[in-house]
Amino acid sequence: MAQKTPKAKAAVDALRGAFDRAFGPGPVRARAAIASLIWTVVVGAYALGFFGASQARGTVFLDGAYFLVTLVLPIILVWLAAFLAEELLR
Repeated sequence: MAQKTPKAKAAVDALRGAFDRAFGPGPVRARAAIASLIWTVVVGAYALGFFGASQARGTVFLDGAYFLVTLVLPIILVWLAAFLAEELLR
């Protein structure tokens, strides 16, 4: 089997490092994913009990809209902070 030259090995390592930085889950992204998952579970558990009461009040649409904002906005902010933290750490 042919051995890689040092130049080719360095090029492959540079490409692998660039790919890992761009798409690989670093420690910041892993923490953001964990925080997003925990937030989704907590809000989902709360919503299970809450939507039963909203049907009795007749405010299902309004409660659903607030629920989506409550679910999505903090997740967006967590990921924005994660991407900004990664850029600062580079």
